[in-house]
Amino acid sequence: IENYVGYCTEIATYHLQDGLYPDAVLYFTKALRYAPNDPETWLDVGTAYANLNNPLDACRAWQTALTYLDENNPDHRENIEAIAENVLIVARAVQAHVTVEAEKKSVRRAVARLLKTFRDANE
Repeated sequence: IENYVGYCTEIATYHLQDGLYPDAVLYFTKALRYAPNDPETWLDVGTAYANLNNPLDACRAWQTALTYLDENNPDHRENIEAIAENVLIVARAVQAHVTVEAEKKSVRRAVARLLKTFRDANE
């Protein structure tokens, strides 16, 4: 099983690096079935989800990774910092998306009001 987990993680990492995010998620998930306590795999699957524009699953994966990391362990600090940085990036992206969607909605309302004004003027 350890070889299988290593194989899945290695294949997933190649897919992640090549931008093949659905395949990366698939192989990271296979690895996590047999090694669910591996924070680095949770961190990486979260990164793949983030690249798929799936912030909810990304944050869930990173939250799971954090449950297996000890902030007092110097070996874990880099992963904790990476998760914090990733969460900030995703939060900014989500906020930008929400802002763009709100602006689109505002523009649609303004256009609708303008069209109504023109229709009313031509009646």
